[in-house]
Amino acid sequence: MIKKATIKNLFSDNQNAQIVQIQYLNKTAVSELINVYGISSLPPIGAQFVAFNLGGEEGNKFGFAYSPQNRFKDLKEGEVVVGNVKTGSSVKFNADGSISVSANGDINISGSDVIINGGKITLNGDCELGGPGGLPIARLGDAVVDLDIPPVPIGVIAAGSANHTAT
Repeated sequence: MIKKATIKNLFSDNQNAQIVQIQYLNKTAVSELINVYGISSLPPIGAQFVAFNLGGEEGNKFGFAYSPQNRFKDLKEGEVVVGNVKTGSSVKFNADGSISVSANGDINISGSDVIINGGKITLNGDCELGGPGGLPIARLGDAVVDLDIPPVPIGVIAAGSANHTAT
């Protein structure tokens, strides 16, 4: 039998199976929460839940959660969003083939090597190459000074890479 339920309580999410407490037809039961392979989530209390009875046995429930009132909206045909509706952070696969990453906090990318390829790579905002506290970067047109006390201007940077620019 298939039932539409509501998640009423969440249990610890540190086991192999995710267990939630659901309510349907004025009954309360415990059910295993299933997710699509490669995607894990712990839905909020109050989310909708579709419960199935494995083998038709009332005590053997599993199901999946959804929250239609808390979903990413205004998608175009073919678009996919993976994210956290509570924080608004998301990765959106747009209809035109581009990808948008949005976060209401830091975005951390880590790996043994991080490689970014692109025709043009634009960074907006303050940039710290090599981590915080690094040395300043000089740009075309910046003053060159002799470090005597007081510093003495001796010219400007007159040439630079045609492949890298800064404002």
